[in-house]
Amino acid sequence: RLSGVDVHVKLSDFNRAIKLDNVRVLTQACGSLTHMAPEMLLDNQEYGSSVDTFAFGMLGFEVLEGLGAASIYPGLLAAGLPNSLTRSEFTAKIANGSLRPTWTRFGVELAKASGMEERTVLKHLRWVIESCWSTDPVHRPDFLDIYRDLDDIAKTLSLLDEQNGAALHAIVPSSSTTHTVLGICDQAKVGDKTG
Repeated sequence: RLSGVDVHVKLSDFNRAIKLDNVRVLTQACGSLTHMAPEMLLDNQEYGSSVDTFAFGMLGFEVLEGLGAASIYPGLLAAGLPNSLTRSEFTAKIANGSLRPTWTRFGVELAKASGMEERTVLKHLRWVIESCWSTDPVHRPDFLDIYRDLDDIAKTLSLLDEQNGAALHAIVPSSSTTHTVLGICDQAKVGDKTG
């Protein structure tokens, strides 16, 4: 319950999901291409639960930018369009870290933030999302760390919101964006056996 409003996080589209029961390492790729971690895109590469962290970072980017999945890499996967990539070119760029989403809306709003504390908090939010995109799975945060960071950010944003008369609603796409990301993270943390 946040600010007198019940928030219900609903996750869907599990048609390509794989449950990890007692198996900790997989090689079968599953999920949406734009949300797949580098190790999932490489043939026969083993991967573990840190691929969920990568996908969470992509989801966080979508939420903060106010985008749908097709807009993460606009035109890059559309065959025949100028500057489009083949799947193998896309995979190589994701795997070597040279291709990640580009901040537009959130970056502009961050620059408009009126106070240093607001900018610092929003930069931290952006850093949390970007840390999920590390090429090396070992360098990605676990969900407990993400949860703690987002919880701190949500508390600080709520305080700043009270102090500034809800001025931050113009910066973050919706008043509950951070709480939505936090709620998704909280749900993931519950299922994360490492946290």
